[in-house]
Amino acid sequence: MAVLAVIIDETKAAAMTRWACQFAQAENQPLSIILATERAPVKASEEDPETVDPVLKTIRDTLAQAHCAPDEKSAEEVKSADGEDEAEVVRRLESDDRQEAIMKEIEMQKPKLLIIGKHVSDKSEDVNAVLARNLFENAPCNTLLLRPADTDGTDCDSILVPTAGGPHSRFALQLASRVVQVNEGVVSPLYIEPNTGEVATEVGQRVLGGLMKNASLEPGDHMQPQVVVADDVSAGIREAASKEHDLLLIGDSNSGQLRRRLFGTVPERLLTGKYAMAIGVVRRAKPMGELLRRKLEQWLHFRIPQLEREDRINLFESLQLNSRWSFDFMALISLATAIAALGLILNSTAVVIGAMLVAPLMTPLLGAGLALVQGNLPLMKTCARAIVYGFFAALAIGIVMGFVTPIRQLTPEMAARGGPTLLDMAVAFLSGVAASYCVARPRLTAALAGVAIAAALVPPIATTGIAIALGEVAVARGAAELFATNVVAIILGAAINFYAAGIRGAVTTGGNMWARRTVLGLIAAAAVLAIPLGSALLSQAIEQRAKQPTVPLELRTALQQASTERDAGRISAVSADKILDDWVLNVTLEAERAPDTSLAQEFGRLAAKTILNSTNHRDIEVRVVTTLVIGN
Repeated sequence: MAVLAVIIDETKAAAMTRWACQFAQAENQPLSIILATERAPVKASEEDPETVDPVLKTIRDTLAQAHCAPDEKSAEEVKSADGEDEAEVVRRLESDDRQEAIMKEIEMQKPKLLIIGKHVSDKSEDVNAVLARNLFENAPCNTLLLRPADTDGTDCDSILVPTAGGPHSRFALQLASRVVQVNEGVVSPLYIEPNTGEVATEVGQRVLGGLMKNASLEPGDHMQPQVVVADDVSAGIREAASKEHDLLLIGDSNSGQLRRRLFGTVPERLLTGKYAMAIGVVRRAKPMGELLRRKLEQWLHFRIPQLEREDRINLFESLQLNSRWSFDFMALISLATAIAALGLILNSTAVVIGAMLVAPLMTPLLGAGLALVQGNLPLMKTCARAIVYGFFAALAIGIVMGFVTPIRQLTPEMAARGGPTLLDMAVAFLSGVAASYCVARPRLTAALAGVAIAAALVPPIATTGIAIALGEVAVARGAAELFATNVVAIILGAAINFYAAGIRGAVTTGGNMWARRTVLGLIAAAAVLAIPLGSALLSQAIEQRAKQPTVPLELRTALQQASTERDAGRISAVSADKILDDWVLNVTLEAERAPDTSLAQEFGRLAAKTILNSTNHRDIEVRVVTTLVIGN
């Protein structure tokens, strides 16, 4: 394990090297430096075989002056990406894809701290700026994005650390504390307290004391806590930075706004002049969950066809437009519910299927799944409004149809939707996956009709309304439970498919926390719904088992013995069914000829004696199926 410094700008090589030495000494780790610039390395010529890369020489000379050159043992501990046993501690990276090569080095070395040089505005699209941003956001280890000032980095006696809590701020405080202890300097933990009145400073001091305690730091000679009262965070930092400091070190925030502002226009006032300071943004190593997520995304990228940019644009446009609650949506949901209600009342499966094809509810459910993956709150609100309004509109029509039609009892079509099971949840989930897969790929839209039939959305609502009108509370509750199950499972299925197809939200925005919480809420809702659904499925299985009892071994043996005695053949299968109060014995016989009726009567007598404790073979119906075989 080492401190790995990546130098992107050759003009700042000496300053970056000195700063890297400061952090390597603070972490008590060997230092490895990679020069990753766009310029081609200097090659030795035939005239001068001793030609030396001037930038590498500068770095090595700087290391020697800073007394930071690692010993041979430390050098041997640093491995290169090409698998050599011993690697140069300072070397130039030679690769067409710098980011991929650096990420391989990080994976091989597993550094305790990665230091990346940053020398232009964070808003710049310069290739080096993009490379630095990508490394900072994607590196799995503790990472410091450093922008040196006019100072050369020789001294680091005073560090200003703005903090507001959180793991990255705590790590920044702890790292700064280790650096100044090596240099016998001071850390100024800074807290920006909003201007809430005359007690604002005292409140800020108490908050800052708690933040330092959470970071396992106590006030001491090397700690000088500071509170600035300001309504704007960056303005407060500018005020505190007006005093002399060597480094401004901040913990990365989820939004990244502070980082962008400090690496944008603000640093120009801090990087030059008599009291110039370096600026660094630090973040802790990514948690295991995020690393696994990135591994999953990489695996999905290579295993599953990803949506092209044009396909994603068309998908977003289609779902955004068709997921809105509008007159057309209201008309379609009303007509679909009326058709479904009539189909349920008439006990007509064909009419109910027709209603499924008319219903528009699938689109906002798919839109909700897309909104969760994107972190698109406006789209989520639009889809939620359409789903809720559509449900209540369909429910009202179902209740009206229940009152105005002459039906006074439930039909089999209604009863079938009043007892959902776990299998219905599986159907809805797979339907959400299939529907989202089809809608994202225009060439497959013809299959959407079949998906709409599989994922019944309007019939359960119509059943709920009619059951309410008839006073059938249990069926109404079961049908409503089926609709809720379909909604939850379809949204989750759509979200999973969109995620697998390569749709992602903006990684720099912190506003998608609601999406994570919503996904967790949907998963929790699915788990809660799975309890009664699983119980219903288990009850059905037990009931069916009771209707189809296991044939006792005693009866199997007796049947085979009877068949052998009559030379009727070999029994290959035996089963029993109970239909209401009647028993049916099914026997499959392998024989060279069809048996006579007396064999069936004997089978019936044996079954009645074993199962019913009776001698009358007419108490059990016997069905003998003969498979003719040709003898040897």
